Amino acid sequence: MSHVVMELYVNSLYPGMVFSGDVYDDSETLILEKGKPLTSDIIENLKLKKVKKIHYTQESMLFKQPVSRTMISEVNLGKAVNLLIDIENMLKNNSSGLPTKAAKEIVGNLVTDIQENRDAYLNLLELQSQDQYTYTHGVNVTTLSILIATMVNIPTEKIHDLGIAALFHDIGKVMIPTSIIDKPTPLTPEEWKIIKQHPVYSYKILQAEAAFTDNILKTVLCHHEHHQGGGYPLGINHEKLSLLANIISLADVFDSMTSLRPYREAKTMDEAFAYIMEQSGKKFHPQLAQAFLKHMVEKLHESPLYPLESYVLLNTGEIGYVVDYPNNQKYTLRPIVNIFFNPHKSSNLAECFLRIPLQINLEKDYSRMIVKRIIDPSYISKFNKILKKEE
Repeated sequence: MSHVVMELYVNSLYPGMVFSGDVYDDSETLILEKGKPLTSDIIENLKLKKVKKIHYTQESMLFKQPVSRTMISEVNLGKAVNLLIDIENMLKNNSSGLPTKAAKEIVGNLVTDIQENRDAYLNLLELQSQDQYTYTHGVNVTTLSILIATMVNIPTEKIHDLGIAALFHDIGKVMIPTSIIDKPTPLTPEEWKIIKQHPVYSYKILQAEAAFTDNILKTVLCHHEHHQGGGYPLGINHEKLSLLANIISLADVFDSMTSLRPYREAKTMDEAFAYIMEQSGKKFHPQLAQAFLKHMVEKLHESPLYPLESYVLLNTGEIGYVVDYPNNQKYTLRPIVNIFFNPHKSSNLAECFLRIPLQINLEKDYSRMIVKRIIDPSYISKFNKILKKEE
């Protein structure tokens, strides 16, 4: 198994930190064994020796969707994760001065990876533990945002601003109690009010740094606003929203939905795609949402999301199986489906199975859409038995 070197600035360290590998200083001297908590004495000793960085090695990162050719190098992903860990630690320690130069370099590397490897697949990070959510989510939103912007031909200069905004979009959550962030049950109205302030906190943290443009600041502030309004913290609509904020909103929701959280299981990618399809023109900028739906499946999968003969559940409650792809577009989210189960046909479950399947081209019938693929073996076995009886 491959490994990744993780680096942290000494001034971002704090007592109690535990590392997943043996920790060394910049002269390769062992300073802490894997799994042991960091102490204030060790930190002070490093500062006295004027050590700037420590490093440790961890197992290769996990990915949401394994692919043969990855778009982003693990080295660059590791650097991005390191940076977000450093920034969170700095903010917790009230250290001044964010590493803006390092952030620009990292975003530049991610932009280069994506633009030079367009025929590869986007490797989104998977959580290895819940305490890594802030870092993996921040990096995933950044790479998703850069790829979306590349798809819709946004100028490279603006893509760099977008990448910086995406990388820092959630750093304000460090100001919110972890008891709220990691709460395993539904939030109270008061707790929701607190959560909804995190874009403001992110904005203020970045505003204190001269390196961030107004465009970056406004993008961070508005990443939870909706196309038709009703988002937070400002409640504005598309008339006042920048394209960059719209992009991060889309990337943020997709990665959040497909990540495990303390209060819910991760949604499948097809469920997230279905949600974006349903919210196109509502929560999400319609042109961006359609571009995302058109291209992203192919960038995350080496095979179709809905293979031939796979079973699918539609938003109407109908169930069918995929028989073909319109215009040979095998990555489409709207294949040709034979519907064999209609729950509205009868109150008698057995009578809901159609003797002759109803064939629907979802590219032509927009009243229907796939909600998710059915992969439960017991479902498939039951359907096959019933279909064979009908034949």
